[in-house]
Amino acid sequence: MSTPRSYAYISSAIVALIAVFSLSARGENPGPLQNQWLTASVHASDGSFEVRGAGLKDPVFAARVGAEVDHQWVWSTDYPKHQVSGSTFHDALGEGNQLEVSFTGLAGKPDLKYVLQLYKQQPYGSVQVVIVNTGSGSLTVQDIRVIDVVGEPRVNLGAPESAERVLSDSYSEDRPPLHIYDLGKAPAYSGEDDIAKQPGSEHLAVGSQLIYNQQNKFSLLLAALTSDRWLTIMKLHTADGSKGVRVANYTVDSTGTTEIVKKESLRDDPASDQIELSLPVAAGAQMSSERLAFSVSQDYHAQLEKYGEAIRELYKPRIPREAPWGWWSWTAYYFGISQATALTNAQWLSENLRDLGFDYFHIDDGYSYSDGEYTTANAVLFPDGMRAFGHHVCELGLKFAIWTAPFRVSQRAWVYQKHPEWLVHNAQGKPIQIG
Repeated sequence: MSTPRSYAYISSAIVALIAVFSLSARGENPGPLQNQWLTASVHASDGSFEVRGAGLKDPVFAARVGAEVDHQWVWSTDYPKHQVSGSTFHDALGEGNQLEVSFTGLAGKPDLKYVLQLYKQQPYGSVQVVIVNTGSGSLTVQDIRVIDVVGEPRVNLGAPESAERVLSDSYSEDRPPLHIYDLGKAPAYSGEDDIAKQPGSEHLAVGSQLIYNQQNKFSLLLAALTSDRWLTIMKLHTADGSKGVRVANYTVDSTGTTEIVKKESLRDDPASDQIELSLPVAAGAQMSSERLAFSVSQDYHAQLEKYGEAIRELYKPRIPREAPWGWWSWTAYYFGISQATALTNAQWLSENLRDLGFDYFHIDDGYSYSDGEYTTANAVLFPDGMRAFGHHVCELGLKFAIWTAPFRVSQRAWVYQKHPEWLVHNAQGKPIQIG
């Protein structure tokens, strides 16, 4: 038989339980995010965050965030106040829990915040940084630091760093070269094909970077989930330590293309054309970085596959069932391609390799009247025009493909001559030359 005292205990327990759930629902005093693969938490002392992987004793990394505003860096750790709130989220990749960390109270500076997310049924999380202009005037943003790794060791995969290798994605056409290097063995890269014979101190990546420890098979993947406004650039700096090579510094930035193309198409341009990105943010407005995914795994291949699945789900790219195989003009002829040469190659491909699956015939740069005039062939090189030539290729049972760069024009192009105001200009009002 129940007594009034036991009912009182039950009532008290229910009230306490409701209070706990209410705190969680309102986002007050939220604990760490956790799924079966990862744990992500915020440090109460300064608002930085750490990521742990299942099966590892210590955090894989801890990081603060920051931004270059009006050409001055400001860091989350500079702010006198920060506040953490928790909530749930749902997007195309699934549902999960998130922490929003806001940094306020730094005189003369915008507020910063970042959103840390973990999916319930996906082996990765994400982080995104937001700049909030709470001032009365406009400001400019040059860079948003999504990850600025702090603490020692900078990256801890639970085994000696000397056993690690790094796979860095490249910006365009294998630049810097897409290659797996031992930690600290990536050659210094000055641009284009200028690659030093000796190792440098930086593993540079654009878009994604994987660090893999050969000893215990754990790996860390950092990879862009969005590319709405910025490039995502990873810089992993190394140094020699008492126990061998180590990660000295690790950063991930949402930034512009200038840093990369200064080593490529803007390499020989005057400083006036090598313009630093500077985006305005009006009073009361805000600006976000790209979303950066992070994952820790003991199966690097599955890790990369999961990232690929995420990108397919988010952007629905048209991916053929089978990889395209065939012939490509560029590395054989570069700008020396002509109709006669191309036709000879198309006929040979059709007669000898088409039935083996090599059925794509791709004409690269060199066929057009000028950059920007891709519907008008160079009459000397392709006297029949590209439409007639393309039909001929298709009659051979091949799939005709053609290269274009619609946002690049030469001085002979109609756009350059009729609408020069459409071009990207430097501060002096002159069109910027690339290449």
